[in-house]
Amino acid sequence: MNRKASRIIKFILLAVPFILGLVGFYMVDGRPLLQSMYITCQLYLLCGAEVAPNIWIEIARWTAPVATASGIMIAVNYIRRTFLNSVAHIKGHSTAVYGPETEKETMLKQLGTNGIDGNDKFIDADRYILLDSEEENLAFFDRNRTAIGDRDVFAKCDALSAKTVAYHNLHLFCTEELAAAEFWKKHCIYSLSKAKGHKLKIAFIGFGRLGKEVLLSAVQNNIFSPDQQIDYHIFGNEQGFCNIYHELNPHISDNINFEKGQWHEQIDLLNSCDMVVVLQQPMQAELIRNLLLATKCEKIYVFNAADYSTDILENSSRLVNFKWKGFAYNLDKIFDATLFEKAKTLNLRYANLYCGVAMTAENRESQWKSLSTFLRYSNISAADHNDIQRAILTAENQGLTPETMSAEWFERLSELEHIRWCRYYWINNWTYGKPADKAERDAKHIHNDLMPYAKLDDAEKQKDRDNITYLFS
Repeated sequence: MNRKASRIIKFILLAVPFILGLVGFYMVDGRPLLQSMYITCQLYLLCGAEVAPNIWIEIARWTAPVATASGIMIAVNYIRRTFLNSVAHIKGHSTAVYGPETEKETMLKQLGTNGIDGNDKFIDADRYILLDSEEENLAFFDRNRTAIGDRDVFAKCDALSAKTVAYHNLHLFCTEELAAAEFWKKHCIYSLSKAKGHKLKIAFIGFGRLGKEVLLSAVQNNIFSPDQQIDYHIFGNEQGFCNIYHELNPHISDNINFEKGQWHEQIDLLNSCDMVVVLQQPMQAELIRNLLLATKCEKIYVFNAADYSTDILENSSRLVNFKWKGFAYNLDKIFDATLFEKAKTLNLRYANLYCGVAMTAENRESQWKSLSTFLRYSNISAADHNDIQRAILTAENQGLTPETMSAEWFERLSELEHIRWCRYYWINNWTYGKPADKAERDAKHIHNDLMPYAKLDDAEKQKDRDNITYLFS
């Protein structure tokens, strides 16, 4: 139920006793209109006559106290909420939350005393979380842009990419995207990839928005070796993925294959896969049961939004349950101040090394604001992938600083960083080219560094080395 419908229902409940009393006194009992209205209002104050002359007035007399109590509770709750909101804003670090009650309560519980229930009105706060539909969230931001100023707004989105917004303080977050990135970090497959000579086969059962984000995250995070080949076999509706991301499959060493037919028609393929991932979909429990019965897969990873425990199913030891909604609505993941600060400093360090910009907090913010959203998220992608790089070094018993890791691994990470950078650009459909200037580069989406690391000159390789030096310093 939306907020507008809720307000209408509350108004009707408050008005019903008045309407019944007016019918009873004025239309049935024949009293003057003003007198009827006055006596009916007395019913709300528990001052009505003890004997009701007709059934209409009797019903009004019993329902009016209920409406009065409800009205008092609504008023008290409004005053309480307004007071707590004011206290939170005065304290500082306040966050106003707007959206459906269930999702809003999840956020407010995490925020504690710093949370403000935005309800339906714009409220002064230090930052904002918008949980309504994508259209409503964008309309809220557009409507209140002046009042918001430079304060950060985190808006839930369903279809738009975070790279599509023009404002530095508007951060779109997709719950599926957050969950996908967390999945590959939580279940880092580097050791599995190494054991298989970096030749892996991974199957997805189901696709949709969640599957798309899991696949895109895999392409950007599962980068372990320059000569790796991960074959992704997807059983689900492609939804134009290959046409939209048309520069991805031709350039990366991994293969993205959308299989024809149903998964149960290719049991041998599933049995040969090193990893099987079940995406959230209708009748999921039955699908899992059939997978367990039909295949010999050692592990089946299940994206579970319903929050049921898969250990209630037979053979559950083969299931790895991933309750993705819990990660998707985690404020630490949505805000991720550490990630943003790392990305901002990474960008400033680049400006310092190659443009002579001083390393100051003021320059860090100004340089960040001057970037296009595409370049901001290029830095965020680099900072985010550092978690995978650290997992790789840990698995290899390498140190986590440039001084303690071997020269061989330092150079290898630099090459992997270049591969990640190329994949980010290919996902956004950039291609190799030699632009005359920056304007032509950005207009035509061409870049002369979209080539293998070995073909770069040493000056360009040094940029990747500089990124690794910073990220591990």
